[in-house]
Amino acid sequence: MLKKVLFFDHSAQFGGAERSLLDIIAGLKKTDNTFVTSNETILARFKKKGIRCILFPMPPKIVNKKRNAGINLDEICIIIKLILRFINLLRKEKPDLVYTNSQKAHLIGGVSARILQIPVYVHFRDIFNKKLFSKIWTFGIYLIANKLISISNAVAKQFPASGKVKIIYNGIDIKLDSHKNTKKQNSCFVVGYAGQIARWKGIEYFIQSASMIMQRKNIDIKFIIVGGPIFGDEEYLKELKDLTKKLKVEENIQFKGVVENAINEILEFDILVHPSVLPEPFGRVLIEAGILEKPVVATNIGAIPEIVVNGETGIIVPVKNASAIADGIIKLFDNPKFACLLGQNANKRVKEYFNLTNTIISVQNIVNG
Repeated sequence: MLKKVLFFDHSAQFGGAERSLLDIIAGLKKTDNTFVTSNETILARFKKKGIRCILFPMPPKIVNKKRNAGINLDEICIIIKLILRFINLLRKEKPDLVYTNSQKAHLIGGVSARILQIPVYVHFRDIFNKKLFSKIWTFGIYLIANKLISISNAVAKQFPASGKVKIIYNGIDIKLDSHKNTKKQNSCFVVGYAGQIARWKGIEYFIQSASMIMQRKNIDIKFIIVGGPIFGDEEYLKELKDLTKKLKVEENIQFKGVVENAINEILEFDILVHPSVLPEPFGRVLIEAGILEKPVVATNIGAIPEIVVNGETGIIVPVKNASAIADGIIKLFDNPKFACLLGQNANKRVKEYFNLTNTIISVQNIVNG
């Protein structure tokens, strides 16, 4: 009889964590899987893949609460009510295992399962600041979990070294490799950013680097920003657009907004820039660029150096350094053979270390172990 696994994710938006979990559940064949979410749009995506789904509504004030924020008495009362509701759900579903994929899911699903003495497997995908509340939170999640899956070494460092912590990198379908030679629609050289529009992504440094390049070299180059403020930060998006006007590069930088499939946009890039200013837990877009043989210029923070090998698969630059980003872009522009080599090496590295099949097998082994 197949083990019954109940997966729980609370997110208000379909982000990288949800995309990764969807890939994993769709690939698991040796378990009886059910997905629980608070969001109808996310539920529809999982249901489309043939996955059994349950809607677990949660108040927006809990769903949308910033991950590093503290918690007040009113919110504690709401969370207790949610835990009681989740306990009832677990009694009805009778899973053998609860597998949580997001911060509120770790708390609500984890505590509920522990009360009913159901094993809890936590898939941890975040890096928190070093404030006291964050330290208490991560240690509490560590105590709740029977097994804790970390998406990188950078994430795993937040927890005590023990046998319950297992590092499993996010994976990508390496069949996307077949798209790498798709002809670009743009005739000019394209440098792009793809991801959330969020302050911690450091996109202002990408824009500043574009301004520096335009001042240094008279070249036909286009800069594209793909993504939207899916977790808020609408004001930040406005600031970025204002910055392009201030630096007089609004004609050279295109904001494309949220797209259905970032892969199609990355195909148009000659270089991907990833300028995060806070520790990146993983960086899915980096492996998407790698499988498409796109060289990257990325900052030296969080898990980025675990994915990008400086001088071999991309160029690593200091954090908050627009000049270094500009230097990296110009180096790749001026040395197309070197840029091509980095892209080819990135493709090989993704196939070896970030293959979705390996990710699914690793999760399957833990779940069935």
